[in-house]
Amino acid sequence: MAKCAKCSKVITKKFAGLQCGRCNKWWHASCASLTTEQLGALTAVESADWKCKPCSNQTNQRRISAILPDEEDENTDSEIAGLANHGSMMQEIRRQIRETIQEEMKRSLQFFSDKFDEFQEAINSYEEKIKIIDRQYKDLNNKYTHIKNKSEFMEQKINAIDRLEMEAESVIKVYRKQNKSTDGQKRNAGTLVITLKEDQRDAWLEAAKTKVITERDIGREEHSDNCYYLFRGNK
Repeated sequence: MAKCAKCSKVITKKFAGLQCGRCNKWWHASCASLTTEQLGALTAVESADWKCKPCSNQTNQRRISAILPDEEDENTDSEIAGLANHGSMMQEIRRQIRETIQEEMKRSLQFFSDKFDEFQEAINSYEEKIKIIDRQYKDLNNKYTHIKNKSEFMEQKINAIDRLEMEAESVIKVYRKQNKSTDGQKRNAGTLVITLKEDQRDAWLEAAKTKVITERDIGREEHSDNCYYLFRGNK
């Protein structure tokens, strides 16, 4: 393949050139300071002769030889340049789209991350409140159970007192203990002592812990307001 005498690069249709009619050396049109139009005009004339600058003073003439660029090649060059520019533009568009998508994704991820933190804090707060309410419920339930048991116990006591009656068969003996007089003063009525059977005695003693025993409870209606004190005696 022919090479340019000036730049030593290959002469092709893409990089057109022509041959000196004197020294037979090939020159690129651009290296010979010729435009594409000038190169086309030289080759269009059959008797045209071209000499390179070193041979321009010599007179021997030869038919010029040249390698011209095809019009399709020129168009192809323009198309290649256009495609290259289009490719660069598409790459820039893709880059901008990627950056925009990445930025949007970052903002979305940050938004969801913040919302997740807020929800987690709210859940933790609700869980703590639920624990407090659960403890309060258990405490109230324990108090309710205690009060209920106590109420049932007291109700049983009251029912036992209400059912308690003095039966003649339960009395072993009754006597009045005389009080001693001093300085000639009139003696008051002595203390009435009633001895009961053991089961009745225990029931009355238990009842006396929660109720004041009066004469009415043992059948003495005429002195119903007087109180009696019960003691556990020896058998």
